[in-house]
Amino acid sequence: MERPFYIRRQEALNIKESHPDKVPIVVKTLKNKFLVSKDVSFGQFVFVIRKYISMKPEEAIFLFIKNKLVPSTMLMRDIYNEYKSPDGFVYVTYSKENTFG
Repeated sequence: MERPFYIRRQEALNIKESHPDKVPIVVKTLKNKFLVSKDVSFGQFVFVIRKYISMKPEEAIFLFIKNKLVPSTMLMRDIYNEYKSPDGFVYVTYSKENTFG
């Protein structure tokens, strides 16, 4: 069950206050939250997710924000400014594909 908006909003505000140099990200398909440095590129974040879910080298991963593929060179601060939800989090989903068979 999803937590109420006002609780999520307050949590995001607390995170932003405690960690002003980080961006609060929720990977919905993992149901996990990540605090990511504003200076990290989206490509570096994809690498973190690959390691977190222990992907095989022959698997490809695609991360989506609001059903869009985001350029891997985009910085997390810019992603936050463009894609944050009203509750203050950026919601990411991912899809894995086998690339060699």
